[in-house]
Amino acid sequence: MSNDGDFVTRYGPWALVAGASEGTGAAYARHLAERGLNLLLLARREEPLTGLAAELVETFGVEVRTASVDLTSGSLLDDLEPHTDGIEIGLLVYNAGASPNIGKFIDRPIDEAMYLVDLNCRGPLLMAHHFGAAMAGRSRGGIILTTSTGSMAGCAYVGAYTASKSFVHMLGEALWVELGQHDVDVLVAMVGPTDTPALRATEPHLDGLPVALMDPTEVVAEAVAALGSGLPLVPVGPANHAAVRQAWPVPRADLVMGMSAGCAQMYGLPVPARPRAAQSD
Repeated sequence: MSNDGDFVTRYGPWALVAGASEGTGAAYARHLAERGLNLLLLARREEPLTGLAAELVETFGVEVRTASVDLTSGSLLDDLEPHTDGIEIGLLVYNAGASPNIGKFIDRPIDEAMYLVDLNCRGPLLMAHHFGAAMAGRSRGGIILTTSTGSMAGCAYVGAYTASKSFVHMLGEALWVELGQHDVDVLVAMVGPTDTPALRATEPHLDGLPVALMDPTEVVAEAVAALGSGLPLVPVGPANHAAVRQAWPVPRADLVMGMSAGCAQMYGLPVPARPRAAQSD
């Protein structure tokens, strides 16, 4: 893949990748740099970001900024401001949100659950509102929010995690409709077990998983390819596609548009148009 002028025009000149230090986030950074976007990389740990930035500059010749930012901070947008000064974010990728805490809800400290609410609900809400408004004003841009197959239903022992990922899921589908009226593409990427350092550190029994681990590079390629496809949500990977087909017999875009039209009619608001698929040559 080489520098893609049309891609840069629609989603550039800068992409912000939240949760970029390793795994899928780092794979997003490499993929987007190869497509020609400059990058603002966020994570709590500065050291891996610095190494990744040097690699991207040397390999792809793009500009890269890094920022050690806590996505659960109460001052998140203020913390981001000096790092976004003077640059135009045309693509937001919110990729953070793994949960290492497994067990009965009432047996775990409530601070763990509140952390997930801040990370998976408050963080993407603030960023999507802030950067989405600017994108809507320009009538171009894109947002990719990462959810989990766990967002399809509540799941014992990871209840707060699946609930928080369901929030991301529903927020992204709503924004697909709303921001789509302004030619801003929104995608919810539903990701299953992926071979990342975070997963290997928290899951001691990976060999017993019912599905094969996905490769982060393949996850990212499929997600980015689906951005602007006219779909609000894409389950990444064959196993995820099969699971969603079983769980949701109604096509997701039809369901989201039907729900949105019903809400609009109930409250006397304009019925939104179905977002178009992005045109490509």
